Amino acid sequence: MVGKEASVPELFSGPEILSKSLSGAGKVALTFDDGPDPIYTPRILEILRSYKVQATFFVLSTKAQRYPGIIEAILRDGHHVASHGVRHQPHLTLTRGGTFGEMRRAVEILKETTGQAPRYYRPPWGLVNRWTVEAARQLQMEVVRWSCDSRDWVLGIRPQYIIRRVLTCRHLEGGIVLCHDGSFVPHRPRALLTALPVIISELRHRGWRLVELPMLFFPEPYASLSASDRGTC
Repeated sequence: MVGKEASVPELFSGPEILSKSLSGAGKVALTFDDGPDPIYTPRILEILRSYKVQATFFVLSTKAQRYPGIIEAILRDGHHVASHGVRHQPHLTLTRGGTFGEMRRAVEILKETTGQAPRYYRPPWGLVNRWTVEAARQLQMEVVRWSCDSRDWVLGIRPQYIIRRVLTCRHLEGGIVLCHDGSFVPHRPRALLTALPVIISELRHRGWRLVELPMLFFPEPYASLSASDRGTC
């Protein structure tokens, strides 16, 4: 796997797992996990909207079912919706049948919620087993990790640390930044609300584009689609 930080486990990793675009010069993809969240996702959407930035949201299907209006808002703002599984269950605890069942059910729920099957899948905690890639391939999805971990998930983390960690990441250009708009710990994403505008402003100052994952990996064919056609494709 290219551009992986040391914090991402080596277990079952390989070139079929995306974490950085080798042709993504001048681009960065912001990604948000564990949502949608009724408090923090709308506030993050507001920040992204004010800076006219597109991002990718790796959503949990159970939460997507619970908050379909927030999913609609994500898509309406032109962002990309991807799968983060059903309930954030790590793959290392799953059998082959469990892996296929978990990933397939997540796809089915998102398809019911958005009208389209997701194109990308990020396994919980970035951990995969020997069947994850096989299942993704059958479901016509790409497995995605990240190249820069913002560490916004650390309880009690300060915004300044998030800012410094992202902006000094060695694999930032052409890379994928891991952030969170949801959490199983109340108010854990709060620090990101302060850090995100600073991060976006600095990346813009560097002249970099903040894009959705399809634009990072497949810019030409994706750019030719209309906004209404993009959705979760």
